[in-house]
Amino acid sequence: MVDAILRPALSGLSAAATRVAVSADNIANAQTTGRIGAAPGSEDAAYQARQVTQTAIQRGGVRTTVGPADPATVAVFDPRSPLANSDGLVAAPNVDFGQELVNQSASRTAFAASAALVRAVDEQSDTLLDILS
Repeated sequence: MVDAILRPALSGLSAAATRVAVSADNIANAQTTGRIGAAPGSEDAAYQARQVTQTAIQRGGVRTTVGPADPATVAVFDPRSPLANSDGLVAAPNVDFGQELVNQSASRTAFAASAALVRAVDEQSDTLLDILS
């Protein structure tokens, strides 16, 4: 019984932590430009912005998957970059700072709600053990 109650809370904690980590990576690497058309992961590639997708699990909780944003990069004008093409364009991560702020705020709220559920289950378990003792 307790496992069925804790499963959604624990998966919620994990999902919130994943969302914050991905958002932090996106923000930290927002200025990491690269050559347009470079293969992802190559030395001259731009950071590929990522996004988190959450799906409900049938028995309770959420599953998170991390994948590239769509599009992961956008072309920006930076003719001084050694990675710029003949038009002065480089690939830059497609990071929206406003959206990242919203993601972090929502993750904080979701984490707090899941943590509150874990605390409530812990308190009720203690009460039940006191009654049974």
